[in-house]
Amino acid sequence: MSTAALQLLQTEAEIRRLGSETELLHHLANALQPVVPHGQVWVLRGSGRAHRMQVCAVSSLPVVERESPLVRCIEARVRLGLSGSGWSVATALSLRPEPDGHAGSLDHYPFGAAAWMPLPDRDGQVRAGALFVRAEPFDARALTLLGRLGETYAHAWRALPAQRSLALGGRWHRPAGLAALAACAVALCWPVPLTVMAPVEVIAEEPLVVTAPIAGVVRHLLPDPDTAVQAGDLLVQFEDLQARNELLLQRQRLAVAQARLSRLGAAAFKDAQASHELAMARAEFELAEVTARYAGEVLERTRVVTPRAGRVLYADRRELEGRPVVIGQEILQVADPARVRFRIDLPVGNSIELQRGAVVRIHLDDGPAGGWPATLQTLSFQPVQRPGGELVYVLHAQRPDGPHRAGPRIGARGTAQLQGPTVRLAYQLLRRPIAAVRQAIGW
Repeated sequence: MSTAALQLLQTEAEIRRLGSETELLHHLANALQPVVPHGQVWVLRGSGRAHRMQVCAVSSLPVVERESPLVRCIEARVRLGLSGSGWSVATALSLRPEPDGHAGSLDHYPFGAAAWMPLPDRDGQVRAGALFVRAEPFDARALTLLGRLGETYAHAWRALPAQRSLALGGRWHRPAGLAALAACAVALCWPVPLTVMAPVEVIAEEPLVVTAPIAGVVRHLLPDPDTAVQAGDLLVQFEDLQARNELLLQRQRLAVAQARLSRLGAAAFKDAQASHELAMARAEFELAEVTARYAGEVLERTRVVTPRAGRVLYADRRELEGRPVVIGQEILQVADPARVRFRIDLPVGNSIELQRGAVVRIHLDDGPAGGWPATLQTLSFQPVQRPGGELVYVLHAQRPDGPHRAGPRIGARGTAQLQGPTVRLAYQLLRRPIAAVRQAIGW
């Protein structure tokens, strides 16, 4: 076997071992010098739907300068040659003078002879190839080798992963493409419920809010958080030292007023002056009696008891014990754990048209595998500002199975999916982007 045949077989074996398109292009541009002597190799392939030939690799160059005049001239020459019918096989040609008035573009190029090696696609169309150039013309032996190597390179290129075609972007399969476009159009017109997501929290249904009955300091919270209490159980104990001393003082004043009233009442029958002071003494007694009664009520209010059974809800006793509170300040809540509802904070920027009775799906963080169905009950008319500064509409949802069945834990948080009117899928997908663009450009 001749040396040329061995080189050809070795080259074809190397081509079959190439594992990527980059390796194949590098091998095609730089590894064929022993088989077909040449000065330079230009590798081109089709780009876009029109498959315009563009240089993608050049021998001895790491990158291709797209704006180079020489690159543009080579591309123009190849496109001109492919516009005829003679370049479907290995073809020898001359680069000087150029046909059709292109003389002068390659006048200073050192190589005047060229050979075109086509890389046919599966359907036989030439959408890629290599232009070999040198000073001497290519003979029939070189063209035969280039034709065989072109078929080998084309087959290896098509066999690479995700290579459907030798052209950039693959071939456009008209029936399949039209079918895909039609399927997308139908999907975008498909009616779907308009949905939005918003944070949700499980809250008590009609809880008993225990507020401070007096202005004072909380000494002790007796029940722990989330513990059961019965009606009449003590919940909060205020500091009562001042209240006890005030009650003792007022009782002493009441005793003094009562003694003075008794003395003047006995002396009024004989002493006219005592008769005149009797009315004032009676008024002072009544005032002392009212003051003592008020002091007793204040002392009684230092102990807060629950009027009904339930579970105690508050965050941390350290936030309240030893802290002063004002009259009306909330301390804790007593609620029925089975009577819950969902508070939803819908951001203003994500609001949609909602009606009472709308379907709501609750997904809590402590139960990601399931969900709770609910119906919308109330909607706030005006937005409120959350601690983070975000404006939200406050919505409340109720479980459709009623509040007396076992439900989620009070205080649990998650995400609520609210369903609005039926819209097209395209509107559901593009609603937020369109709104953002319109707000940005003011259109």
